[in-house]
Amino acid sequence: EVVEEYEPTRYPHATKIFVNGSWVGVHADPKHLVNQVLDTRRKSYVQFEVSLVRDIRDREFKIFSDAGRVMRPVFTVHQEDDYENNITKGQLVLTKEHVNRLAQEQAEPPANPEDKFGWDGLIREGAVEYLDAEEEETAMICMTPEDLELYREQKNDEATLTEEEKRAKAEAEKREQEEDRNKRLKTKVNPTTHMYTHCEIHPSMILGICASIIPFPDHNQQQSPRNTYQSAMGKQAMGFFLTNYSRRMDTMANILYYPQKPLATTRSMEFLKFRELPAGQNAIVAIACYSGYNQEDSVIMNQSSIDRGLFRSLFFRSYSDQEKKVGLNYTEIFEKPFQQTTLRMKHGTYDKLDEDGIVAPGVRVSGEDIIIGKTAPIDQENQDLGTRTQSHQRRDISTPLRSTENGIVDQVILTVNADNVKYVKVRVRTTKIPQIGDKFASRHGQKGTIGVTYRQEDMPFSREGLT
Repeated sequence: EVVEEYEPTRYPHATKIFVNGSWVGVHADPKHLVNQVLDTRRKSYVQFEVSLVRDIRDREFKIFSDAGRVMRPVFTVHQEDDYENNITKGQLVLTKEHVNRLAQEQAEPPANPEDKFGWDGLIREGAVEYLDAEEEETAMICMTPEDLELYREQKNDEATLTEEEKRAKAEAEKREQEEDRNKRLKTKVNPTTHMYTHCEIHPSMILGICASIIPFPDHNQQQSPRNTYQSAMGKQAMGFFLTNYSRRMDTMANILYYPQKPLATTRSMEFLKFRELPAGQNAIVAIACYSGYNQEDSVIMNQSSIDRGLFRSLFFRSYSDQEKKVGLNYTEIFEKPFQQTTLRMKHGTYDKLDEDGIVAPGVRVSGEDIIIGKTAPIDQENQDLGTRTQSHQRRDISTPLRSTENGIVDQVILTVNADNVKYVKVRVRTTKIPQIGDKFASRHGQKGTIGVTYRQEDMPFSREGLT
């Protein structure tokens, strides 16, 4: 029933229906409606990215199709018995036929790409479903398909076994766990729990990219928020973000001189190609008290290692400009401005510019040096011309280097853009060396800023002489 015709007194227990936050109507039988809409999504009549959220307590059914919802895939589980099709409640929708078909496709790919089953086939068949954060709140997700099978067995045992038999079975399981210490700990099955609605594809899929590259995250149990801290700080790590960074003209880029493959890796790292594009170095770390300059989240670093290139990095910054049109007749021009003919010259030096007004690659530049020379016609109506004389023909609108930076001009690109306007990009390269105040961290959220740097001979060392 649409919201305009809704009478609260007639249907006091009706469920409100929302589409992207707008209340569109009410329904007297929400369970039937939810099952119907869910079925249409699983049969791909509506987009698989649409999320359906039923809030039983507040009597609301929310449908979302808007942008910006982060979604993740999980296996679906049958919710009803269907003896005609040999389906039992609590079984995965994914069958051996699906798995065999995928394996066969991998061995011999189909000649026609349209005949490919693949991942999209699993979504079309309803074996895999994408859930967003809000729908996940209303789902019961099992950790592994084995746990799902175990749960079904125990549910059946609950109905058929006597108390004595249940106790004997529990004792046998306990003994088995004690014999094999390395066996995975499984969650105790609560027989009062409702049936699971979904199942994880793999337990590691509950972690995002940043959490997936933490080695042994299950060992951070004494301080479990460390995994959360690392997930936030891993994004600040410096390595090299792309293999073609030397050809790109990004606004800013940080590149580590000597990135190393980590000694301890995770399986997810292999899939994410983290070993091919690593961030960080395998440093030797001593967790110890030493001189007091490493207290309260600070670290002492080996100055000799820094001098040999430890954690040294490149910083690139790109500057760009174009010759814009000013009115119909006048245009801005890339050129080397001269004091005699140009108004409003900047403080920095113009000596490093070539005749075309652009600095050459390989030139060392420092704060406020002009790297792109450009002039524009003088606006006759502008009264704020100051010290203009007859010889002043143009005004200066050059691009200087940032006052706090210095470096070497790395690359210059001179081209035209889509509107056939002259366009220039200049990339400046700076070497950054670790110094007091720089932040470092392990992959477990153990961060620290440099408090002091000592020479190699002043650092603590092991029996083998390892510093």
